[in-house]
Amino acid sequence: MRGSEEKEKKITTGTGNSGTYALLLVSLVLLVLGGLMNWGPEISPGYIFMALCSAFVITGIIGIVRYFMNDEFRRLDSYGFSAGCMMVILGVCGFVRVEEVSGYFVTIIGLTVIATGVVALQSALDLSRMKDVLWIPVLILAVVMTAAGVFVLMNTALDETVMNWIMLLDGGASLLILLYLAIRLHFYNKEAEKLGDVPRVVIFDMDGTLIDTEKIYRKVWPETFSEFGYEMTDEDFLALRSMGRPYSLEYIEEHFGKGAREDYDRMRERRGELFNAYIAEHPIEPRPYAAETLDRLRKKGYRLALATATDEKRTEDYLTKTDLKKYFDKLICATEVKRGKPAPDVYLEACSRMGVKPEEACAVEDNPNGLRSAHDAGMKVLFVPDLTGETDETGEYSDKTFKDLKELGDYLCR
Repeated sequence: MRGSEEKEKKITTGTGNSGTYALLLVSLVLLVLGGLMNWGPEISPGYIFMALCSAFVITGIIGIVRYFMNDEFRRLDSYGFSAGCMMVILGVCGFVRVEEVSGYFVTIIGLTVIATGVVALQSALDLSRMKDVLWIPVLILAVVMTAAGVFVLMNTALDETVMNWIMLLDGGASLLILLYLAIRLHFYNKEAEKLGDVPRVVIFDMDGTLIDTEKIYRKVWPETFSEFGYEMTDEDFLALRSMGRPYSLEYIEEHFGKGAREDYDRMRERRGELFNAYIAEHPIEPRPYAAETLDRLRKKGYRLALATATDEKRTEDYLTKTDLKKYFDKLICATEVKRGKPAPDVYLEACSRMGVKPEEACAVEDNPNGLRSAHDAGMKVLFVPDLTGETDETGEYSDKTFKDLKELGDYLCR
């Protein structure tokens, strides 16, 4: 296991670095100049170019200062100093040759607009990684900005009014994208800090979490009880899910009488017959995204274990039939411990076999009994509902809820 010192890396987009400041200043220059050239006094291309050069020099100086003030020079992969120097040199050279270079004013503006469009494309990809719904509109806007820059670059005799509007709109769009990205990234990282570090050991429940068996039990358990002369309600079935033997016997005696408790072993045997008859015609299937999520977690460096209320033989059989066994380092069944779920024994045993403390692992469960088991073991508990959704009880025992295993994988692998 990678220790708690290995922190979950936040998504960063360059906010606050030299490149961002350069884009900010260039966008402001384009916005201001576009507005002035549309509605203000006439400005010569030389002054406009000098403003752009000033933006580069100022940004370069800021980058150099930040490089030393933020201790970036201590990192081997930091290039703030070289980037800052490059911007200062380009800006100074531009000042020296302003008369000659300003003759290529339209070309320079075209290249500048293309640059802002390309950066906007990267912003769209950053928003996509954060699952932001606006990433597609930003992507479309970025493509339009890039195309506008190409249009300016390829039309050296472009009408001045058209170019002014392109500068104005491009500068404004770039500023809006920068502002939105900064806000979105701020809240994204706040959420990451709130959730804390994600443990590198994940212990899954099986039935209802990884394989779609709960719906079968929901069918055959009431049929079994009916054959023995008892009426099992859906509420009874849901209450008994993943419940270990001592607790299930107490529940059955309390709700169905001592006779049902005495019949329990024979009912379990009959339930097994009905279950096997059903899966002979309807093979067991994994839950949606189960294999995909387990594969992603393994490739991301997670170590995986299974903690289930099902006995060893059926656990091996079900995992083999669904081709999920290969993803797990350890398989732990409640029949191997003194007390089954909702007692914490099976999860404590799983953590012990994985060589971690409970607080160094997280559990993935689909029902209240399993959630309570993992919670009482002291683990971080992730809830992926199957037959029932969120309730006050699941909220008490779980740290976070996901609509499906894919969303769980996105969270753990981000």
